[in-house]
Amino acid sequence: MFVIDSVDISAPQATVWNALVGERVHYRTRIESKIGMTYVMHQQFETPIGPAKVTFLMVDQPFSKMDFLLTESDEVKELKGHWNLIPCNNNKTKLELCVEKLKTKVPIPDWLVKKVFMKISHSRLLRIKDISESK
Repeated sequence: MFVIDSVDISAPQATVWNALVGERVHYRTRIESKIGMTYVMHQQFETPIGPAKVTFLMVDQPFSKMDFLLTESDEVKELKGHWNLIPCNNNKTKLELCVEKLKTKVPIPDWLVKKVFMKISHSRLLRIKDISESK
């Protein structure tokens, strides 16, 4: 497992959590099923190699952690990881994106896959930071 990216946010954990959950809309998310804090979610988004459609199993631990496991995708073979929300001093929160597995179905070097994923994830972290700090 490795931390792909993280950002310090000047907002409490609950605010950051709500921004993270609400930000799913940006990816045209459709929730197929929900049992407790476990969801099956379908998302669509643009990548440098074209549009991607993915299905994730998501398990929320409200205000602290969001696990995700890819179950279906056009381009991605494996993706598993989680978001961590870590409380800091002065009502601040550190948001981390950690990835355990990341493999594509197309033959792309691992370093390039990681670089592209980091670019996409960093813009998402900054969007969550902006939403959280504007509340």
